Amino acid sequence: MREPSGVLPALLTAGVLACGGEVQSERAPVIPPIVVELTEVEEASMGDGLDLTGQLEADESVMLRAETAGVLDTVGFLEGQEVKRGDPLFLLRDAEQKAQLREAEAQLMQAEQAWGRASALAGSRVVSPADLDQARANRDAARARVDLAKVDLERMVIRAPFDGTLGQRLVSPGYRITADTPLVQLDATARVKVTFTVPEHATPLVQPGQAIELRVAPFPDRTFAGTVFFVAPSLDPRNRRLTAKATIDNQARLLRPGLFASVRLETSRRERALVVPESAIVYDTDGPFVWRVAGDATAERVAVALGLRRDGRVEVTQGLAAGDRIVATGTNKVVPGRPLAAPPARS
Repeated sequence: MREPSGVLPALLTAGVLACGGEVQSERAPVIPPIVVELTEVEEASMGDGLDLTGQLEADESVMLRAETAGVLDTVGFLEGQEVKRGDPLFLLRDAEQKAQLREAEAQLMQAEQAWGRASALAGSRVVSPADLDQARANRDAARARVDLAKVDLERMVIRAPFDGTLGQRLVSPGYRITADTPLVQLDATARVKVTFTVPEHATPLVQPGQAIELRVAPFPDRTFAGTVFFVAPSLDPRNRRLTAKATIDNQARLLRPGLFASVRLETSRRERALVVPESAIVYDTDGPFVWRVAGDATAERVAVALGLRRDGRVEVTQGLAAGDRIVATGTNKVVPGRPLAAPPARS
């Protein structure tokens, strides 16, 4: 008798299971990618230079004083106020000077009339040439006295010699001042200067027109650009250093005279330098290298040569090309040949 179709395979399967056998499905193991921060090698302009220290000062600064002695009558400003060149700041009592001006003007009027009469009579020979000369001299002298009286009156007004910001007022109305009495300090701060010194070996690297960048403690994350305008003709014999100055635009009034500054003096600049984050550089006994993303998205080690460093970035002079994708952070997790993946974007 023949067995029904399908019975034999079922029996064989049952026999295998009865003997402890297993039916297995073979699959290749899945290797999860290593999650790291990736970045591309970029071309950027990068400068080389010297790191120095300096101190900020106002573009112009003066302690105002009167040209003459007198009693202070009026104060025309508030402390800390910004003023323009020519603005009146102090007024001294000027009644005496005004009277002297009126007297000089009256004398001038008389001298002008005498000169006019002498000129009219000169043609008829009633007035001698000597009298005519004397009348002319009297007129000129009277004009000069008027000019002097106007100067004395103008000295009673103390004006701002340039645009700037006023400091603390040191006198009050009614105070008797002299030419030596300090009144108020005026600083021009729309533009400031930084004074710094350069070591002897680096003196050939500094010259007028060079660009600088500076940082100050109140704004550690900001840089301020400036330009060198002065280089001393000789070194200071006490410290063998060369003094230089640069100007910095300060329209926002963030920089204040007296602040210490970290100065970066640019001595050269490289255009189209290959730049990567410093965090991407790994070091071992063979030298610096980076982890580059290969065509199959796996990590490959690439030895590199380094150049300039600036603000957390480093120039790569050999080993990479623009557009290469490399590991920026998480280099300690990378294994050669393992696949790499960027972290998912945050929603």
